[in-house]
This record gives sequence, structure tokens and C-alpha cells, in this order.
Amino acid sequence: MLHEIMKQVTDNMVNGISVAGVRGSAYNSLIKKPSDINEGFCGNWAEEVYSRAYNVGIEVHIMHDSDYCDIDYSHTFIYYDGMYYDSETLNGTDDWTLLPIYDRYPTILR
Repeated sequence: MLHEIMKQVTDNMVNGISVAGVRGSAYNSLIKKPSDINEGFCGNWAEEVYSRAYNVGIEVHIMHDSDYCDIDYSHTFIYYDGMYYDSETLNGTDDWTLLPIYDRYPTILR
């Protein structure tokens, strides 16, 4: 069920449908693929996933990389049942540093 929620939120954002208090038109020119969500809209994605999961009785946690280390950049993602998720990692990873955004910006973790 959580996977379906995350996929729907991701698809909605890619297709310009409003989520988490951001009008869909804001996405139209900025978000063309799931990785674009992680370039400034990851918090909106996480909030929408959290809200939808909560509404069906799934308790997820919104996390930030700055919760784990002292870094200037902050990426927002979901933690559930020992796994970390973002718009690019709908199947999850057991290590938040393996989220694809850190491949694009490796200096964030230094």
C-alpha cells in the first residue's frame, strides 16, 4: 500500500497535479521526471506521502539528512520499517546515503 501511495504522489507531481499545498502549475515547467522532485520539492513529496499514509493507518516518518549529520544541504525523505524512500527510490534502501540524490551531489555528504 505504501509503495502505491508513493508512486501516485510521484506521478501526480510529474503530471502537474497539486499536492501538499503546491499548485500543480508550479510543477508544470519544473518537474518532468521523479528526480526533479528532489531538486526543491522533496519536502512537498514527503508531506503528501505522510498525509496519505496516515489516512490509511500507515505510520511513516519524515526525515532529513540533516537529522543524521551536520550538512548545509537538506534532503527530505520518508522512513518506514527500516527503509528510506524518496521520489526516485520507491522500493526503498536500508541506507539513506544510497538515495540517488547523493550520487548527483556527492559533496553533500563530506
